[in-house]
Amino acid sequence: MKTNLNYLIMYLLGLLLGMAFPDFDYYFLVDYIGHRSLFTHSILIVILFITLSKNKDDLKTANYLAGFSFGIVIHLISDLDFPSNL
Repeated sequence: MKTNLNYLIMYLLGLLLGMAFPDFDYYFLVDYIGHRSLFTHSILIVILFITLSKNKDDLKTANYLAGFSFGIVIHLISDLDFPSNL
């Protein structure tokens, strides 16, 4: 039971970070790459994280990456409704 809880926590952590990640450019890199750039607001970043992950076979890492990917997808879909004012 404790192991399943650990997997759920990793998934939820990935989900929360994935939903917030695309907007890090707004706070740190807006002067250089602009807000909603191809680097932060596309599925390419998910592909990059999955490719660079060293422990894809580890179940905790897989749950984290699944949550992170889903979080980014949720963020990108929500941005379709609220266009940027920048």
